[in-house]
Amino acid sequence: MKNKKRVIEVITEFPVILYTLKTQRQEELADYILDASNYGQPTNLLTVANPDSLLLNLKLPFTAAIELVNSAMEQSDRLKVGMITREPSTFYARLCASFAEEYLVHPLVDMKQMPDAIAFRQLN
Repeated sequence: MKNKKRVIEVITEFPVILYTLKTQRQEELADYILDASNYGQPTNLLTVANPDSLLLNLKLPFTAAIELVNSAMEQSDRLKVGMITREPSTFYARLCASFAEEYLVHPLVDMKQMPDAIAFRQLN
């Protein structure tokens, strides 16, 4: 449905109680891009929002990151919630969640060791 217009709302400020964001999303017909680039607790947001796609933005300008996620969402009907983060630990937490149900990546973990740890985990 590439020709169908979709309403995609960008959210950059989040409520103190993240559950209200979840209920708000269920009441409205729009799809969402959650820009958590400057949000202090992106892993908590990740848990509540459960996005369909997650972009780890390390060097893209704000508008370029939004456009990239927006483009992906417009090309796929199954993508309803996109999220952008600058926190590698949040990105890896989402990646690890695809391997098992409960993973916790501590913010102080050395991110350079994560790919090796993930590869080791996949082999076992």
